[in-house]
Amino acid sequence: MVKLADEPVSAIQGISEGDAELLKAAFNIKTIRGLATSKYVAVAMNTFSLAALIALLVTLS
Repeated sequence: MVKLADEPVSAIQGISEGDAELLKAAFNIKTIRGLATSKYVAVAMNTFSLAALIALLVTLS
């Protein structure tokens, strides 16, 4: 599992070599570990979760 985390992001199905180059250029993300621990991914995931929570609270009120 640790070895896989250090593979290039292009090892993920659906991420091409070109996509990997764009991630590297834009965010300096080179590996699966880098993607998983990226502050940009964390912000996106937390923003999505917060929006879902707000939508649920609006529905319940």
